[in-house]
Amino acid sequence: MLMKKFFYLCMIALGCMVGFTACGDDDDDLNYDDLENLTPTDVKTDLKDNGNSLVITYVVSAGNIKASVQGTYKFDGSSDNANFVSGQLVYTYPNETIARQAYESEYDEWEKSEGLVRLSGKQIIEDDSEEYEGMTKGEVKEYLQMMVNYIKNHGTD
Repeated sequence: MLMKKFFYLCMIALGCMVGFTACGDDDDDLNYDDLENLTPTDVKTDLKDNGNSLVITYVVSAGNIKASVQGTYKFDGSSDNANFVSGQLVYTYPNETIARQAYESEYDEWEKSEGLVRLSGKQIIEDDSEEYEGMTKGEVKEYLQMMVNYIKNHGTD
């Protein structure tokens, strides 16, 4: 069940990512609705083991817009048997207006009031801890590596 839920979460994240980070000076004219019509032309993903943490990064390009999402997962040690401690996803948008629009449309009031998601300038920061509660670093790493492999082989399809 957790794997299926994470798969859908990643697919939603990948689908929404198209507007997370833009390059160029024309990004101030973009709004959240404009992003739905963009098609990714390049998708890159990476998983790094940094001892007590795992960091997964997605980068999607669509025209002159680059999207990125970074997930950071912390553990109580560096071995594969270390217990999961916390997880966080950071979405970075091209401007604060788009970030605010995404924040208002994608998250409900309960998530906001419970502190599971917050808006900070161009970023939306989401607590992703509940998804991995009770798992070891080895289990989380295996799961995230499956996502990396899927994206490398299939893109955002």
